[in-house]
Amino acid sequence: MSGKPGSGEGKLGLVRALAPVAALIVLTAMLSLLAPNFLTLENVLSIGPQAGIIGLLAIGQTAVIIAGAIDLSVGSVLTFSGVILGLLMAAGVNPVLATFVCVLAGGAWGVLNGVVTAYGRIPAFIVTLGSYGMAKGLALILANGQPIFKNMGTYTFLGQGKVLGIPVVIIVLALAATAMQLILKRTAFGRHIYATGGNREAARLSGINVDRITVAVFTMSGLLAGLAAALMASRLSSAQLTSGDGAELDAIAATVIGGCSLMGGQGNAAGTVLGILLMGVLRNGLSVMSASQWAVSPFWQQVIIGAVIVGAVLFDQWLRRREARA
Repeated sequence: MSGKPGSGEGKLGLVRALAPVAALIVLTAMLSLLAPNFLTLENVLSIGPQAGIIGLLAIGQTAVIIAGAIDLSVGSVLTFSGVILGLLMAAGVNPVLATFVCVLAGGAWGVLNGVVTAYGRIPAFIVTLGSYGMAKGLALILANGQPIFKNMGTYTFLGQGKVLGIPVVIIVLALAATAMQLILKRTAFGRHIYATGGNREAARLSGINVDRITVAVFTMSGLLAGLAAALMASRLSSAQLTSGDGAELDAIAATVIGGCSLMGGQGNAAGTVLGILLMGVLRNGLSVMSASQWAVSPFWQQVIIGAVIVGAVLFDQWLRRREARA
């Protein structure tokens, strides 16, 4: 260890910050070699909108994980909120109002998750796993097990529109990521989130209302899941009952790859954006490779995504051990 105080921690912090960047560069180089069509302009431009919707879930997940919890329900909450939007559109409700209610529906699930976790003293893993099943089941009941298409053909701006040539999905993701980064790094509330995840009991003893922090981060996650539902429904021009399947896996993966620790207390929205890009490049690259000699079946793609999550967590644990020794 260097004789300069804190130099070890600083170097490891730099490693944690730069690891997603290095992984993105290496992955892009590998995929460009294995799939010649990967670096075409058309394909590169398609990665953003594809990853943007999952990106909103990952931004919400960032605050939850930094606070020392986890939200497994975001995929089902996305589906449920999308069904609410579809039903309102089918009933002829104004699209702006329908979108607002869709976002609030996601927020309501977030409040429920936060309240039960904080005041019921139940692990977030269990609470959100229960919400995962309830939200998906209610979505199926409300939609009678069928996707909703009525009046959705005109609901395209959020998911398919562009402003000055930039997809609206990317603009929304950039705004959400910027807002989350500012909240985490520039506000007392953000510092309280880090303190809660770093050491919950110490944060409580220092005067932080950790229960309110827990409810707040889950509420943000739910609201962003509701917003992601509106973007997804707009992109598909329908409310699909499978739209959120597996979304929580990608969101957690992007967050962990971006430097958030599942132990809590570490991470930021900027790193999550890098994780989102890496996940988007990985999924897109694997799809493009299906047309080459290095084709990867969809089944193996799931195996690869799962392995990436495990690898990211192992890397985080290695860094934590090094930081403890430093």
